[in-house]
Amino acid sequence: QWAAPRRADFLPFFEDFDRLRCGRVHVSKFCQGIEACGVKLLPADVQELARHFVVPGGDVNYRAFLVTLRSGAFRLLSFAYL
Repeated sequence: QWAAPRRADFLPFFEDFDRLRCGRVHVSKFCQGIEACGVKLLPADVQELARHFVVPGGDVNYRAFLVTLRSGAFRLLSFAYL
């Protein structure tokens, strides 16, 4: 059974792209962070996932994504393919 990496495993990848440590990154960097964590998603699925966490200005709030992921409100398994 496939399992999503823990929240702690995602954080360094997103922080690499967040120089100001504001908790937000560009959509393209969010996609790169997801991919760097080893989660295999179709590009359209990553865009759909990011859409749920877009803030005014167009960036993705990755901290909100990580909190939601950890809470179990959704599972990446529903998006992932092997």
